[in-house]
Amino acid sequence: MSARAIISEREGASTGNFYNLGDLIDKSRDLRKIAVIDLGGETAPREFSFDALDRMANGVARGLLACGLARGERVALLSANRAEYLAAYYGIMRAGLVAVPVNCKFPRALIDVVLRDSGARLVFCDPSRRPDCPPTLPVVDFVHTRLGGQDGSRHRYLIAAPLYHMNALALAKLACAAHATIVLLPQFTTTAYIEAIERFRCTWLTSVPPMIAMMLKEKALLAKTDLSSVEFLRMGSAPVSPVLMAGIREIFPTTVVTNAYGTTEAGPVVFEVSGPHARLSQPARPQATVHR
Repeated sequence: MSARAIISEREGASTGNFYNLGDLIDKSRDLRKIAVIDLGGETAPREFSFDALDRMANGVARGLLACGLARGERVALLSANRAEYLAAYYGIMRAGLVAVPVNCKFPRALIDVVLRDSGARLVFCDPSRRPDCPPTLPVVDFVHTRLGGQDGSRHRYLIAAPLYHMNALALAKLACAAHATIVLLPQFTTTAYIEAIERFRCTWLTSVPPMIAMMLKEKALLAKTDLSSVEFLRMGSAPVSPVLMAGIREIFPTTVVTNAYGTTEAGPVVFEVSGPHARLSQPARPQATVHR
């Protein structure tokens, strides 16, 4: 069953012009193209095509519908970054349910509070977080439950911020909609981030400003790393100081730099500071470009 058919079945009628955010994969483009290079999981790297990611998301949606969950009910995600996280996230939305990304670094007691407060009916998790799931909720372990097969744009997005935060999740959706490849780190470390740029020839760097500030301190590693593939550096969720911008320009002199702001509640990017903000000669009140 296709993603659109699953959504239509849940809606009880044709979706018409309605597009579910879980159905971002453009079926008219090459589905054999790699969608995610997963540097987490149990054996890294793992590559997933758009076709594999789509089939995994459909498998999640069908499984959730078979569980009898009602439209609008909550399904939690408790995991480090990995391809199955994105597949489950898309599948939850395709089934007409609400995805609840939970900070996997919370202590167990706080995770329990979040799950109870959200009204989650089921939890997707990775193996190391399974002990943090309350015994009262059904749990789907990414490793022990097979979600689907494993396996345009020329761009490769490097994502290392946690997927439970809007910054990484919004950029993952943007990359998927653009039919670009995601290079997905399980978590951010300066060494892994810098090495992934050269190894996978990443063209888009996504981050929050403190990540880039930490990266710039690794002067010896940066000096011996080929960074020539980077065309865009997209930061968000915090201001960028003139000092940080100067450091970025020294390492990435020809890269287009943007600092985008959105809201966690809204999910997608709401507006973006561009133009003058990307240069060192910033006005006191940068201009904002509103995307409708």
